[in-house]
Amino acid sequence: MKDGRIADTNYVWLAPWFLANYFRHHLRPVDLNFHRRLRKPIAKALYPLLETGWYASDGKPYVKSYRDLCREFLLTEHPSLSLVKRQLDPAHQELQKERFLAKWEYRESADKTDYIVTYYPGKKFFEDQEAREERKQRAEQITNGQGRSAAYPPIPESQPSREESKARRDLLVEDILVVTGDPKSRGFYGLVARKLDSQTIYRALSETKEAARTEEIRTNQARYFTDLVKRYAVQRDIIL
Repeated sequence: MKDGRIADTNYVWLAPWFLANYFRHHLRPVDLNFHRRLRKPIAKALYPLLETGWYASDGKPYVKSYRDLCREFLLTEHPSLSLVKRQLDPAHQELQKERFLAKWEYRESADKTDYIVTYYPGKKFFEDQEAREERKQRAEQITNGQGRSAAYPPIPESQPSREESKARRDLLVEDILVVTGDPKSRGFYGLVARKLDSQTIYRALSETKEAARTEEIRTNQARYFTDLVKRYAVQRDIIL
């Protein structure tokens, strides 16, 4: 564990970039019922991968290296196309049956050492995107006071509870300690987590890690991070 104890179970610490996006609600929901209907493990893994790829390409075909798929999904890499199809096509067929995947194509890579799979989005993908856009528009109308009668005023944005705020600060402090390795300054880091927004803190952490990687730090990571957050605090008229 971070305090030197031997863990009694498996723990997962979410990456700073993920936490920053999560707390700012930069998220895209998935269709949980659809995910649960899928029976093939590869189909379950392909679902978020393909949806993200199609979303980023605005619904255009998504191209993926077979070798990269094997690395991401921890699959055995086969040399022949017949074995590749036997490995992947059951999942492809399940996604196609659910109208999520329209079709897929295989071709050999230019250097003849890999296979390239091209995935074409099905009707369900486009229907899901339209439904999300409609929900977004309705939410904006409600926020702007439209689409609701006087009896139903706009719903105020919910604020995190005291317990949620403390949990977020504790996570920030733990992430700071991982980068700085300076438990003696936990109290100061707690002050930083209370006064600076998480995006600024994660920016400072990222800059500290990059400076350490490129060997630009002349003192230590704790001192470097502290100097950064103090500079950002001054820019925002915040006293640390």
